[in-house]
Amino acid sequence: MQCERKGWEVTIVKTAMIAVLLASTVGADITDADQVDTQSETSSTADMTTLKENTDPNLVNPLRGQGYGLMLDENNPWRKSTTAPPTQEIPVTPKPTFSQQSFRAVLELGIIIGVCFMVGGLFMAMVGMEILWEKVVDKYRELFKKPKQLPDVERLHPADLVGTFSRYK
Repeated sequence: MQCERKGWEVTIVKTAMIAVLLASTVGADITDADQVDTQSETSSTADMTTLKENTDPNLVNPLRGQGYGLMLDENNPWRKSTTAPPTQEIPVTPKPTFSQQSFRAVLELGIIIGVCFMVGGLFMAMVGMEILWEKVVDKYRELFKKPKQLPDVERLHPADLVGTFSRYK
């Protein structure tokens, strides 16, 4: 079986093969790897003289207050207060008496009971609107001679369902 390839497929395959061949010829040089210190097996200080840190002792142990390291307390902006000192003394509110606390507690209880009555009243209003809407729909059907809807099986009393097969639907 001989497969015919389109011109662009051949170009892609050739480019991929050239990239693989070029990548295989790249080799690593030993100078790129980390060099081993051959002077001592345990510890060595052979390169200490070549470090620039060894020439200036302030780089190893910086002095405070010289623009680096920890700031001095008087120059430290993080230790300064950001609030202005008070110009006048703030009056202290006296602790409310027992009768004042009781009065506030009764007011708070009244608010809670009022919210409960409001929720109950809104629920009753919603139920009343549903009953009123059913009466309006019944009057509409009566005036325009529309057929009455079949009663909902779920709303019927269980005794009304005795002897009928509609309870099994």
